[in-house]
Amino acid sequence: MDGRTYTFDSFDCAIQSLAQVCPHCHCKIISVGVEENGKTYCSAQCAMFERQLEKLLRGGFNPFRLGNELTGVAA
Repeated sequence: MDGRTYTFDSFDCAIQSLAQVCPHCHCKIISVGVEENGKTYCSAQCAMFERQLEKLLRGGFNPFRLGNELTGVAA
């Protein structure tokens, strides 16, 4: 971690201070994560969901509009 030395009295404290956070579900990544587009996710499911969400937003999807592409209901 940037060449610095840390001392913790428990593994839990080390996780809270140093573990990466999943950009989708915001959980701490304790083990091996899934890296995609420069981001590290806790699982392939979170990475896939973010990929689909980015695709929808690039296509003009508006999550705040009533009736949208996800529900199939016309606005």
